[in-house]
Amino acid sequence: MNGREIVNAIHTARTIARFETKPLMLGHIETVLGVWREFDESLKKTAKLTAQTEEKTGRLSIVRRSSIIEEESDGFKS
Repeated sequence: MNGREIVNAIHTARTIARFETKPLMLGHIETVLGVWREFDESLKKTAKLTAQTEEKTGRLSIVRRSSIIEEESDGFKS
């Protein structure tokens, strides 16, 4: 996770705590991080399946330019 993602996770956990009218607890943060991990794994699986489909069919798939899994110019994935 980068700094922006950490800040967003804390804000989301804080929002959940407010909705439950409870103080922010570690459990709230753990819940948000669990969902984040599941989402990240889902994106990785989708990217892998897309790459496999391209190899088998020879067809290019459409990837949004604003995709959070697109590779940046410096070689890092965002």
